[in-house]
Amino acid sequence: TNETLEMHLSIFSMFLWCVAAAVILDMDNSLAVAWTQVWSSNLYFSTWISVVLSSFLVAELITTSDSSGVHPLYYRGTNQVNKSFILLLFSCLGLLAFGASHLSSPLCDGALMETISCRNCIVSI
Repeated sequence: TNETLEMHLSIFSMFLWCVAAAVILDMDNSLAVAWTQVWSSNLYFSTWISVVLSSFLVAELITTSDSSGVHPLYYRGTNQVNKSFILLLFSCLGLLAFGASHLSSPLCDGALMETISCRNCIVSI
């Protein structure tokens, strides 16, 4: 395996960004979103971009064949399919977590469960 300090720090960074995203995007905290509105677009989009980039970095480090990072000039990476599956896994887990969070929110209580956003969350899960 490619157990390096960079991989461990990248996984830790991705974990921290996922925790931060859960706090920032929680509508009860009213940091970036509240009910169905984005209150701070800079915070909202920078959070999503940070989670995506940290996920990309972890997927790249997990699927790389040479942990030292030294490749000849003509080298073509062969980890594209593996990296795509890792990124798909991360995005599916993120969709599942945020869908479950939305379904347990007050936006989907009682009669509101029939709204389009709640039905979309059920389909996504």
